[in-house]
Amino acid sequence: VKEVHVIAQPQGTLFAQSLHGQAILGNQTSLVVDMGGGTTDWFTASGYRPIPDRCGSHTVGTLECAEAIA
Repeated sequence: VKEVHVIAQPQGTLFAQSLHGQAILGNQTSLVVDMGGGTTDWFTASGYRPIPDRCGSHTVGTLECAEAIA
């Protein structure tokens, strides 16, 4: 391995979408939501630049939602 670039998972999603021709970001605002088992995370970006004040996480994920429904 000669070179490694680490990209945060939500930002990596935006990058992967553009590689597959599914998104041309330019300066548009994008929102990626990842509702995992234990948390719900969101990531907002202008193009590929994160908007830190609009990124975050909440401690409720799919497991707690499913438990509440059951």
